[in-house]
Amino acid sequence: MTDLFVGDIAFAAAVGFVAGILAASFAWPMFIVLAAFVSAGFFVFIASRKRKFLYEALFSCAAVIVGVYYFYFFMNVRSAGIHWPDATSDPFRMIVSEEPVASGNYLSFTAQLQPPFSGTLDVFAPPENNVRYGDMLAVTGKIEPPRSVGEPSAVFPKQVSVISHGNGSWLTEKLFEMKEAVNRRFGEFLPQDEAALQGGMMLGGTGGMSVALKNEMTVSETLYVTSMYGYKIAMTIAAVEMLLAGMVPRRVRFCIAAFMAALFVLTSGGNVSAVRGGVMAGVLILARETGSVFSRRNALALTAAGMAACDPTTVAQAGFLFSFASVLGMAFLVEPFRKFLRLGEGKGIFAWKEAVLLSVASLAPIVPLVSAIYGSFSLTAAFANILIAPTIPLGMATGVALTLASFISRYLAFFVASAANAMLGYALFVIHFFAVHTVPLPFSFSGVAPFLSYYAALGLFAYLYREYGT
Repeated sequence: MTDLFVGDIAFAAAVGFVAGILAASFAWPMFIVLAAFVSAGFFVFIASRKRKFLYEALFSCAAVIVGVYYFYFFMNVRSAGIHWPDATSDPFRMIVSEEPVASGNYLSFTAQLQPPFSGTLDVFAPPENNVRYGDMLAVTGKIEPPRSVGEPSAVFPKQVSVISHGNGSWLTEKLFEMKEAVNRRFGEFLPQDEAALQGGMMLGGTGGMSVALKNEMTVSETLYVTSMYGYKIAMTIAAVEMLLAGMVPRRVRFCIAAFMAALFVLTSGGNVSAVRGGVMAGVLILARETGSVFSRRNALALTAAGMAACDPTTVAQAGFLFSFASVLGMAFLVEPFRKFLRLGEGKGIFAWKEAVLLSVASLAPIVPLVSAIYGSFSLTAAFANILIAPTIPLGMATGVALTLASFISRYLAFFVASAANAMLGYALFVIHFFAVHTVPLPFSFSGVAPFLSYYAALGLFAYLYREYGT
């Protein structure tokens, strides 16, 4: 074990721990997951003749077992602390614990029950209710059991009464108010969907977006442009560094950048992708500050394991899976795809090479997930992502410019809005076109075997094209 380092052990244990929780969440047979790790370690050992991969496989197997038992332990502890109201007509109180989202015929949000009851509920209220984060509500309705292990119970109230405001975090409430104010500014100068898309590109989220546009973005696999929190946090930190370089000391810039990343996470409402991006950004700037070597592999694995330890139920959620799988692809599949597609070095004119590589690398790991969760995956999604990818940095730039211009002069704001509208019009054209022209995946992913086979093939591809191309 002389060639096995602490970082290797930590990585193997983190991956196995998350895999164990995932197996428990989806009720996969544990022996299949263990066999997959042993097979992968043995294959890489045969190919590389390095015994450390066998040891890593053993550490992962041990962590898988820990992850499975930790999941059930966590669920038992959570169940012991739950006290639901009886099925009566009497209203019960709850506090809205996240930003409500309008989706179809419902206004959905998570809420915490108040004494004498306890527990967390997913609430699906009628869309006409004016509910905000931090509101205390009086609700009447029957609590429905979760559809699967790890999911919260749900309630579909017909009546919702707001008792009081301001019962949440003061800072989070102020950040949500700021976000709403910015989105209202966009609405003064842009049509509804363009304003909502501009807000999503700048600050994330789909607030104010029509149901039709949201459905089209889901079908065309372009809804990610309203998240990309890790990218937006990185851009924000880079802007802080550029503006303050030479003006304030390095450690002060470090503190400001970390504070900005934390604010972005809070503004997102604790979105899984934002938390992941914020943690990784913090690790990156801390490594740069201390002069340490930044390991993308370990940062991703340990961040995922840490979030899973805090709440194992998040591992099976679509946001968690999509976020980590996409970032994993962008971190480790870009160069293999560059060599496989023979694109050569550089970004190309208008950065077309980078757009192609990032789109393909981020999509490849989520194909089985999208297919399993939403029932299908469009093979044209790669083209949609390639064409819409350049609008993401432009969307951040036009959003900042329009926000600043709206405070300076309405005439200047209309000028900036015209430029933003042209860019947003192009993005909407891509979304509409690929929502209509879809090519469904000819097969589906059901059960653990197809998943393991696909990711084994993807891992083999990444390994074979790690150093050379064909």
